[in-house]
Amino acid sequence: GRGAEELAEIIKLTKKITKLNIGGNQIGEIGGTAIAKAVESSTLLEELNVRNNELGNEGIVAIGIALQRCTSLKEIFLGSNKISMVGLEVLAKAMLLNKTLLLSLIHI
Repeated sequence: GRGAEELAEIIKLTKKITKLNIGGNQIGEIGGTAIAKAVESSTLLEELNVRNNELGNEGIVAIGIALQRCTSLKEIFLGSNKISMVGLEVLAKAMLLNKTLLLSLIHI
């Protein structure tokens, strides 16, 4: 929710973050969407852990779209976020566009 939105603003301003671990914070769909927008604009972020955050379909789709544009990202951990087929399709497209990305979906 709101905390994730504030964190996303900090990420956008900092621009020097290479690893971000916010797993297990229950940020939800709105928070996931805010983090996705920050990730999309990052040029240095290499690793993102958003496991167990109840991102839902909206948050996962937003992150999938961000992954298609954030070419610096090498690893993302998305497990335990109740990813739907729509979310999986967007993530698959991101994997096709970003050949260096390692995606962990353990416990979808």
